[in-house]
Amino acid sequence: MSPASLRRIDNIRRLVMALAEDAMAPADVVRLLKVSDRAARNYLEALALAGVGQLDPSRRSHLQLHRDPAVVDAYLASLGVRTQQVSLRRSAARHCTNPGERFLHVLADDMRFPLDLHQRPAGRDPLVAALFGAACPNR
Repeated sequence: MSPASLRRIDNIRRLVMALAEDAMAPADVVRLLKVSDRAARNYLEALALAGVGQLDPSRRSHLQLHRDPAVVDAYLASLGVRTQQVSLRRSAARHCTNPGERFLHVLADDMRFPLDLHQRPAGRDPLVAALFGAACPNR
């Protein structure tokens, strides 16, 4: 993980520990984490969207921690989990003869696109198949 990601995870953990004591406003988060006002609002919004924090009904713009500690623990446990990545290789020097099943060659002028690893194999477009026939399996 990048240093910025590790710092963000550490800040979220510190914020959750502080929220366990009392509800916090963005100004309190600024003082606690020494971040900008916008970053403090982003941290509080991320906790609210994750279901870990709830708006305090008695104090406007304050966020309080979820009542169920299992929800909070599950969220904190999920912070360090990394998702599966596919290596993208652009350099001719890094090519190999047997790249394995998790290899995707990307040319330098290709644009970025989302990768879906669980798609069906590439096939002939239905319109092309209608014009030129089905693809030969032995080609």
